[in-house]
Amino acid sequence: MLARAPAFQGKTMKTGDKAPNFTLTDGDGNDWTLSDHKGKPVVLLFYPGDNTPVCTAQLCSVRDHWSEYQATGAEVVGISTDTVESHKGFAEKNQLPLRLLSDASRKVFGALRNEIMAAGTVGSRCGGH
Repeated sequence: MLARAPAFQGKTMKTGDKAPNFTLTDGDGNDWTLSDHKGKPVVLLFYPGDNTPVCTAQLCSVRDHWSEYQATGAEVVGISTDTVESHKGFAEKNQLPLRLLSDASRKVFGALRNEIMAAGTVGSRCGGH
């Protein structure tokens, strides 16, 4: 599924920058657009891959603490470069309550994830990727 994110072309994100709008497809084949959530808290949880041991453990931890995430009022979405089909199977197998978005083109994942990792706002990387 293609990331429709023309604002990312040639752009390097810096800490404090607002994320450019993007649309990605979830495991159910539905489009999810960042700007639809303007003014609301959104957590973008970037992870390298479905079904890797560390990422599975971390996303299952999110599942196990889901009521705490819901209490914040934030929409929590996972983003990786896996396919829509992979996300669907991974979410079903692990009973994950969060929406998983496919960024197979790596436009969003590359632009945002690298800056987030450099800023130290993500606790750890999954699966050694």
